[in-house]
Amino acid sequence: MSRIGAIIVESPVRRAFAFAIVLFSVLAVSGCGAIDVIKDAFVPRIPKVEIGDIQVLSDPGANLNTALQFEIVFVKDPDLLKKLSELSASKWFELREDLRKTYPGGFESMEWELVPGQDVRLPSEEFKDKRALAVLIYANYLTPGEHRARIDSYRQGAVIRLLPRGFTVAPRGGAGG
Repeated sequence: MSRIGAIIVESPVRRAFAFAIVLFSVLAVSGCGAIDVIKDAFVPRIPKVEIGDIQVLSDPGANLNTALQFEIVFVKDPDLLKKLSELSASKWFELREDLRKTYPGGFESMEWELVPGQDVRLPSEEFKDKRALAVLIYANYLTPGEHRARIDSYRQGAVIRLLPRGFTVAPRGGAGG
């Protein structure tokens, strides 16, 4: 039997319980930083997304002059990332809701339906609170093809040009991407 302050500890279970109470009390008093350190030791960190402004330019004849589903996907699950890295855009749009159920919390996304000639600018502030292992884009074209790209390396931003039968991705302002 040992004595910790006013707590008398008689068994290993009670000793562990007393230690947990003391540890919790110390963490509660010391602030959130200590809790984050412990959490980081047990939960893998998903890096913050660091992408500059993204500009999506839809050419007048984009998608054979038809509206186009466009989605940016922030992937958080490593197993899902392997799967999505091989998935065409048409399969992504077909399986997206099933993937949400199979991998809850495995990804977040932002989606638009763009008409030919429509442009969208996404400032980097849109991504500042996002965390992801990778950032993928999918465009649901009428024509066959992968219509998928990975854009998390575009730290200075990207220009995505939606063309009649596919899209291109280029760094903004000629910076590396």
